[in-house]
Amino acid sequence: MSQPIKVEKTVTINKPVEELYRFWHNFGNLPRFMKHLKDVKVHNNKRESSGHATRSHWTTSGVLGGSVEWNADIIEDRENELIAWASVEGADPEIEALVIV
Repeated sequence: MSQPIKVEKTVTINKPVEELYRFWHNFGNLPRFMKHLKDVKVHNNKRESSGHATRSHWTTSGVLGGSVEWNADIIEDRENELIAWASVEGADPEIEALVIV
């Protein structure tokens, strides 16, 4: 089993919190600035109390021109504060991410 890799990045963006939260919550925006991501799509219509879909399907660039794909669920969502998601149980790779706006 490989060891986890922790990546942290802090960026200051001079925009209202509500606008940043909406931008990050639309996972389809992420490939616009994350070069390794090819696509992120909402995978189902399951909704949490905030009204947002909780399941998404991610596709990223792999080695030798291939792709790596996995499903993820939103695991915590505080409007205008933070969004956290993680790959579903058994997914490879295992991913956890947190964005604080």
